[in-house]
Amino acid sequence: MKFIPYNQFKKIKFVKERGFSKIYKAIWIDSPCCWNEEKYDFDYNNPNITVALKQLNDSEKLPP
Repeated sequence: MKFIPYNQFKKIKFVKERGFSKIYKAIWIDSPCCWNEEKYDFDYNNPNITVALKQLNDSEKLPP
């Protein structure tokens, strides 16, 4: 799992609320294209992939 800053997403749209979370759809601006075995990291050269985002209810109350 990797933290992606909020400013890396555009066109964020609410989809639905389920149980303890809210689901959103967004476009990841600098999304990874593929896994690079030599660098052991993603190659970021595939822009504008549609992704799902999940926000946990009351997540602002969680400790860092």
